[in-house]
Amino acid sequence: MAWQKQVEAIQPGDKFRMHGKVDTVWVVKKLLELKDLPPHLHITPESEKDCRILTFALAALRDRKLFGRVPAEVAAAA
Repeated sequence: MAWQKQVEAIQPGDKFRMHGKVDTVWVVKKLLELKDLPPHLHITPESEKDCRILTFALAALRDRKLFGRVPAEVAAAA
């Protein structure tokens, strides 16, 4: 996956927070390679009570105006 060789590769299990009013931690579940589209991925809330699955472009998770990565040490402590 050439698009994953960038500085901050995103892998299943990585956690992100969407900037906004709701403080939900989102977990990357699956990387998607869709024909004729930029790379996408599925994310789900960390909470087991919430079973939503959202599809985002990889570029959206890398956009610091939209999402912030949850550092591994913070995610492990939560």
